[in-house]
Amino acid sequence: MVILNMGLLSSASTWVSNIVRKLMAEYTDKQLLIGFADSLTTFPNYNGQSDVNLLMKVHSPAKDLVILSATNASRTILTLRDPRDCIASLMQRFSRSFEQAYADTAISLAHLDSVSIEHALLLRYEDRFFEKTETIVEIAKFLGLRCTPEFAAQLAEQFSVEAVKKLTDNIPNMPAKTIRQRVDSIVHKSTGFHSNHITDTRSGKFRELLTPQQIHHIDATLGPSFARFGYVSEHDTIAPASFSATNLGSPKDGIIAVKSSLTGGCAVFGPYVTLAKGPWTASFVADADCPVDVAAGGETLATGNSKAPVDFEVKAVGAGVEFRVFATGRENTFRGVKLSRAS
Repeated sequence: MVILNMGLLSSASTWVSNIVRKLMAEYTDKQLLIGFADSLTTFPNYNGQSDVNLLMKVHSPAKDLVILSATNASRTILTLRDPRDCIASLMQRFSRSFEQAYADTAISLAHLDSVSIEHALLLRYEDRFFEKTETIVEIAKFLGLRCTPEFAAQLAEQFSVEAVKKLTDNIPNMPAKTIRQRVDSIVHKSTGFHSNHITDTRSGKFRELLTPQQIHHIDATLGPSFARFGYVSEHDTIAPASFSATNLGSPKDGIIAVKSSLTGGCAVFGPYVTLAKGPWTASFVADADCPVDVAAGGETLATGNSKAPVDFEVKAVGAGVEFRVFATGRENTFRGVKLSRAS
C-alpha cells in the first residue's frame, strides 16, 4: 500500500504521519517505509522491496503522485489550512521572512491544486482534527484497519497538543543519535517533530501577525487558488504596492503614475507570483488604455490591452508570473491587476 500524506505546510501533516505510523505498526505485519518526498523517484528509503507499505509525506506532489491519487492507486490523506495562517505560522515558528514563507506556501498550494480530492480523506485544520479521537478512527477506517476505541484514545493522548509540546520542548536535551540538526530547528528523528514545531494552534492568527498589505497580497495573488479548497479571500485585486516600476512609473499614494512616452517601454512589472497550472485571466486596472502582457520565465504568455481581460495559461509550476504595463503617448494611472481562474 502507498499512503500519501499530502498537505500544505503547517497544516498538521506531521501529526497525521505519526498516527498512520502507529496504526500501521499496530495492525499490519508488513514493514512500513517512511519518507519525505514529492515524487516516487525521490523517495529515500525504497530499495526494491515488494512486501512493504510506503508512507510518503508530501507538500508539493509531482505528476506521478497526482496520478496515483487520482486513480485511487494510493490512499491519500489531504490536510488543509487557511494559507494565510500557513504563512503566518512559518514566519512565527521558523523565523522565515514573509517573502520566503509566502513563496513556500504558494508553491505547495500550486502543486496541490492538481490533486483530486475525490478519493482523498480531507482533514481541515480549522476543524481541529488533530484534537479528536474520532479522527484517528476515521484514518484507520480509510486505510482499511479496524482500530479499537482504546488504542485510538491512547494515540489521541500520546499525540495531543500538550504531549507534543512537551516532546518538542525537550528535543534539544535528547541524545544526539535521536535528533538531527537543521538550520532553523532540531528534528526528532522518529516522529519528525521540530524543536519549534508548536507555538500556538490558533486559526485566524494571520490577522494579528501579518500586515494589511501582506494579507492583501496573499488574497489577491493566491485567493483564486485557495478558493478551490473553501477559503475565502477579502481582496481580489493585486495592489500597485506589490509591483515594481521602471523610470516610466512613479509609485505614489497607492497607485503608480505612468509617464507619457512616444517610444513606449515597460513602466510597471511584477510581482512574480506562483500560480497553479491551467488557464487564467488577468484584468488590468488603468485609467487609460495601454498595451499590457503576461510573462513567465522570460517567455511572453499573452499580450493585450488594459481595456480587455487577457487570457493566459500556466503550463509549469515554479516560473514566477509577472504582469507588465507599457507606456503610451499620454499619461496613465495603474491601479492593479485582478486575477481569476478561466472557465
